Amino acid sequence: MRNPWLMKPELVAPTGVTTASLGYKSFAGTSAAAPHVAGAAALLLSLSTGTTISDLKDQVVGYAIQIQSSPDCTYGYGKLVLDTSLVPPNSVEDFVCYPNPVSISEKGYIKITNLPFHTDVIDINVYTVTGEFVKSFNASDLIEEIYTAEKRRMVKWDLRNQDGNRIAPGVYFVVVKTLLGDKKVKKIGIQK
Repeated sequence: MRNPWLMKPELVAPTGVTTASLGYKSFAGTSAAAPHVAGAAALLLSLSTGTTISDLKDQVVGYAIQIQSSPDCTYGYGKLVLDTSLVPPNSVEDFVCYPNPVSISEKGYIKITNLPFHTDVIDINVYTVTGEFVKSFNASDLIEEIYTAEKRRMVKWDLRNQDGNRIAPGVYFVVVKTLLGDKKVKKIGIQK
């Protein structure tokens, strides 16, 4: 029996959508709306592992924007609209490594900059010229660049490997790759 104190539906999603599989004929109702909600939940879950079902539900409902008389029992909390910053970048554009070359004795660090703001969904790794893994960076290493017109992020690398040891002078490659397969490689020189 339905509890009158619970709001149902909790949100609404797009309907009247088209796909190539139906010859671009539109289809409506829950057959169209349910995949949108499931896709949103899958995207949110992929961005934060370890999320409970209850937390995931709250996150999805949190992306509902108010429409007409919502919140109510007709539209729930509103229409599901995901923030575009959640969409994985399909291009890493032209990231920059500077100073390059860098002297271990002078600066002791190099910046990997001009990264998309939602960089937590891309891989950033450093390798030697022979392909040996040196260092990887994750979302906790990212710093927002405050002096740019659009939101960008950067990593400040202290020239230490994954184990925390200072790297040797030489040539290294920074590889930045998106979840959608775009990959860019930059060469950096490390001097004494």
